[in-house]
Amino acid sequence: QPQWAAQRIERVLSSVRRSRPILLLAGNPMLLTIMALLAREQELPRERAAFYEAAVNVRCHHWDANRNLKLPETDYLRLEDKKELLRRVAMRMQTGSAGQAPGPSPNRPGSLAANAIHETDLEAEVAAWFGERFKQPEFEAIKSARLMIQQLRERNYILCLRGPRLYGFVHRTFLEFLTAAEYVTRFKDERTLSEAELLALYDTHCRDDDWREVLRLLHPLGLFAFAAVGLPWFAAMQAQHPGFFDYFVMEQHFRRYAQSSFNNVHPAWFYLAV
Repeated sequence: QPQWAAQRIERVLSSVRRSRPILLLAGNPMLLTIMALLAREQELPRERAAFYEAAVNVRCHHWDANRNLKLPETDYLRLEDKKELLRRVAMRMQTGSAGQAPGPSPNRPGSLAANAIHETDLEAEVAAWFGERFKQPEFEAIKSARLMIQQLRERNYILCLRGPRLYGFVHRTFLEFLTAAEYVTRFKDERTLSEAELLALYDTHCRDDDWREVLRLLHPLGLFAFAAVGLPWFAAMQAQHPGFFDYFVMEQHFRRYAQSSFNNVHPAWFYLAV
C-alpha cells in the first residue's frame, strides 16, 4: 500500500540522514537494497557492525539451505549454522587457512585485497565443516559442499564467480564483517583466541589497509585485550613501587603539560592549539 511504502522509504532516508556510516554504505546499490528490505520490518541500525549483522541475517533468512541436503533426521541448518559456515569461509578466504591469519600479503589470492578463493579450496573447507558439524562421511560431505556452494552463488547470492573457478563474496563488506565475527566468536565464545594473540593480530595488521575495516569492527575487543594484558602489570608495578601511578600517569601525562616544570615555558592551552 502507498502509505506503508512511504513509511518504509522514510525509514531508510531518516537513517541515512542520522548516521554517517549508514550514509556511506547507502552509496552501494546492493547494500541500499538490503536497507530497503530491512526497513520493511524494522528501523535500520545506526552502527556499521549492527547493520552488517542485520544484512547477513537477511541473506541467511532467505536462504533455503536445507533443500536437497541429506542430513540426519534430527538435524537441519539453522540460522546460526549458516552464519558459522559463512564465517569459516570468510576466514579461509582471508587467511588462506581456517587457522590464525599470517602476516599481510595483499597480492595473495586468499587475501582481503583479492576477495577470492579457488573452487577446490572452497569445496574442501565447506566439506570439512559438514564432516565436523554433521559427522557426514567424506563422499556425502563433498556432495553437500558442492550443493551448498551452488546455493550460495545461485540462490543466496552471497558468493559470486570472480574468475575461472574463483569465488568471492558479492561485496567486500560481507568478507570483512564475517572475518571480524569469527574472531569475536573465537575470543568471546569458544575462548580459542587469547588476549595476547588478539593483540598480536592488531600489531601485525594495524598498518595493513586490507585489514582496516576488520580491526575497526574488532576495536572493543582490542581495548579489552589491552586492558587484560596491561592492567595486571600496572597493578604489580604500583604494588612494588607505591609512587608509580602518581609519577608515570599523573606526572608524565598531565602535570608536565599543565605546569611549568620540565622546561615547559608554554601555557596549557598551547598544546590544545598544537
